[in-house]
Amino acid sequence: MSTFSPLMTAAREGAREATEAALKEKARLAKLAKREERMKQKRIGLAVGLLAAGVAVGAAAALVMRRRRRSTWEEYDPSQALDTAMESTSRTLDKTANSLEKASDKAAEKMKGAGDKAGGMSRDAAEQTRSMANDLTDSPSPSKNGVRRS
Repeated sequence: MSTFSPLMTAAREGAREATEAALKEKARLAKLAKREERMKQKRIGLAVGLLAAGVAVGAAAALVMRRRRRSTWEEYDPSQALDTAMESTSRTLDKTANSLEKASDKAAEKMKGAGDKAGGMSRDAAEQTRSMANDLTDSPSPSKNGVRRS
């Protein structure tokens, strides 16, 4: 056994060194894996943060574009034109109603004046007719004077 003893010692020493090397390598790999995991966590956090920032910027840009488009299309909005048309129509209708009322009042006054004038003329005509009738009845008739007409 004495011949195997240095060989066994060398094998034990080699096994111990190999185990130490394997443990060191395992520790180094564990450290690298841990570092990679932290980096992965940082990358995920960074990616989530950038995604949130992108969503916020996109939403803000969408609002700005919406306002710009709205102001561009406001000139084509029919509600303002309809409101303006309705206002002008109501003003025109009010003016027309006032004009018709004035014309109606004038026509009524003229008709009243014409009626008064016609009434006066008919009274005058009746008066003249009465007067002529009275004149005819008051004048002597030709048969009373002895003159006959044939």
